[in-house]
This record gives sequence, C-alpha cells and structure tokens, in this order.
Amino acid sequence: MRLRLCLYGGLQRVGGGREHALELPGETMSVAELRAAIARAHPPLAPHLPTAALAIGDTIVTDDGQVRDGDEIGLLPPVSGG
Repeated sequence: MRLRLCLYGGLQRVGGGREHALELPGETMSVAELRAAIARAHPPLAPHLPTAALAIGDTIVTDDGQVRDGDEIGLLPPVSGG
C-alpha cells in the first residue's frame, strides 16, 4: 500500500517536511495500525501521535477507521483556542 502523508503545523518541523510517501504492506489497515507504522517510519513523530488528529482526505477519522492504498493522510496537531 502506498500512502501520501501530509504534516500540518508544528508537525512539519518535527517530521522533517510537509509531505512523505509511505510504503506499507497490505491493501488496507486501521488508523490505529497506521499510527504505529508512522511511529516506526518517522520516530520523531511518535510522541505526538497520541494527540494528533488524523484525516483521510478531508475527513477526520477515529482509530477504528480504515486506510486504503492511495489515500492521502493528514496529520494535524492539537488545536486550542478561545
């Protein structure tokens, strides 16, 4: 499976750029499995993954969502405001 990982906000600095290609085994995986794969592929992102939101295309997904070959994955840092 080939995915495009797009990092936003401060995660770009931590992850070494805005876009990364990920080559992973299989044709689908859960978002939880993808978080673990990102941590292995990009260790500096690992501490940020538990609080980062993950989007497939334009849709924020939960850890039980499914990722498929060719998906564009957005990794967004936590946001606060008032």
